[in-house]
Amino acid sequence: LAFCEQYGYSNTDAINSSAIWEGEKPEIREGITADGLHRDRKNKVFPVEYSVTRLEFSDLYIWVVRDITRRKEIEHELLEARQDAISASAAKSSFLSNMSHESRTSMNLLMGLVEIMHESKVEPTIAQMLSQMKVSGEHLLNILNNSLDLSKIESGVIELDLVAFNLDKLLDSIVNSYRQIAEKKEIEFDAIIATDLPLAIVADQTRLRQVINNLLNNALKFTESGKVSLKVEKSSSEEKNTELLFQIQDSGIGMTAEEIERIKKPYAQAKSSIHTKYGGTGLGLSICSALLESMNSKLEITSKPGEGSLFSFRLQVELPVNDKHESYHESIVIAKVKESRIARNNHNQIQSIRSSKILVTDDNIDNRMLMQLYLKQHQGGFALAESGEEALEVFKNEQPALVFMDMQMPGIDGYETVKRMRKLPGGNEVIIIALTAFAFVQDARKCLEAGCDYHLGKPISKKDIWGVIDALS
Repeated sequence: LAFCEQYGYSNTDAINSSAIWEGEKPEIREGITADGLHRDRKNKVFPVEYSVTRLEFSDLYIWVVRDITRRKEIEHELLEARQDAISASAAKSSFLSNMSHESRTSMNLLMGLVEIMHESKVEPTIAQMLSQMKVSGEHLLNILNNSLDLSKIESGVIELDLVAFNLDKLLDSIVNSYRQIAEKKEIEFDAIIATDLPLAIVADQTRLRQVINNLLNNALKFTESGKVSLKVEKSSSEEKNTELLFQIQDSGIGMTAEEIERIKKPYAQAKSSIHTKYGGTGLGLSICSALLESMNSKLEITSKPGEGSLFSFRLQVELPVNDKHESYHESIVIAKVKESRIARNNHNQIQSIRSSKILVTDDNIDNRMLMQLYLKQHQGGFALAESGEEALEVFKNEQPALVFMDMQMPGIDGYETVKRMRKLPGGNEVIIIALTAFAFVQDARKCLEAGCDYHLGKPISKKDIWGVIDALS
C-alpha cells in the first residue's frame, strides 16, 4: 500500500510489475540486491535499489524497493568533483611546466652571457658587477626551483632520481661555491669532511645538493659575523649501505623553540622582522624537510637566540655494487651514455669527440648564439640547426659525433627528431644530449625514452657543456 500511495499505482498495476519498471524487468531471485529504474504513474523515471527475499516455507517473495535518486545525485556530484580536481591538477601541472620552460629559457641566456662576459678582460668595477649579477641570477633560479618543488610537495608527487655518483666531487663543488660567498661576507667557513666516506653512493644527487644548498644559504644569510661550518661523517656502515650524518652549523641570530616550529611551515619565517632585514621566501626549510622525508630522513634543528643554529640530518644510502666503476672516477655522463647504448644494443666503444663535429639544434636564435660562444674553441668545429628538419639534413650530410638537442621546438620537436635521427645511417652511434627548460624528473625520463643519452636542464652554463665534451674526449 505504501508503494502504491507513493508512486500512484493501483494494487493491480503494482502486482503486474512490468508496468512500473523502465527497461528490462529485473530477475526475481532470492537474495538478489541490485539497482534499476522505476516509472511512476506520471511517467517520471527514477533510480531505485531493490532486494528480493523469499518467505520461508512458501513461494512468496518480499520486495524492498528504495528510491535512490539522492544517492545517485551525490555520486554524480562526487564524480564531477573528481573530474574537476583532475582537470585542475593537470592545468596546474601544465602551467608550472610552461612557467618553468619560459623562466629557464630567459635565465639560460642571461646567466650564459654573464658567464661569457665575466671570462673576458673587463675592468674590475665591471667584473664586480658581473659577479653580483651571477649571484643574483643563481638566487632567482633557487627561488624558481623552490616554488616548483613546493607545488610538487603539495601534490604529493616528489620523484627521486636514484643514481650512483661521486660524493667527494659533489661536496667539493658545494664547498667551493659557499667558501667564495663566505669570503665576501668576511665570515669564516669550515668544511669538515671525514676521510672514510665512501667514494660513491646511490642517492638523488640533485635533491641532496638542493638540501645542503638551502641549509648553507640560510646559515650564511643569518650569520653576520663569526663562522659557518659543514660537517659530513659516516655514522654507521654495512656491506651494502651506509648512513651519513650531515651537519650545518652557524653562529648567527638563532631561534626559539616556537620559531623553529614556525619555520618548518611553508611561507613562514621566524618573525616578521626577519623578512624586512634578511629577505627570503620562507620556503627553504619547509622544502628541505619535505625532501628529506621523501628520502626517509628528518631535519633536526637545535638553536638558541643569539648563539646560532645547528641543522642536521642522517641519510641512509646504498653503496654501488662495483666501487671501481669509471663513472664515479671520471663522469656520470660516460655511465649514462653506456647505459643508453646498451639499451639500443650498441656495445661499441665510445669514441673521443675532441676533434669531431658537434651539432647544436635549437629554434631560439639567442640560445644558438650562446652555444656558438660556448663552442668557439672546440677543435672539431660545430654546426647550428634551427629546426628538427634542418638537424636531420645536417646529420645526413656531416655525420656529427655529438648532438645537443633542444627538445621543445615547433614543427618536428626534439623528441621526434631524435627518434628519426636514430634510424638514419650512423644514428645508433651518435651521442645525443637533450637540452630542456623543463625541470621535472619525468621530463628527463621522457628525453631518455626518446633516445637521448643524457639530459641537461636549463639554464646551461659553459661549464656544463664542456663538462660533457671533456667527459667524452
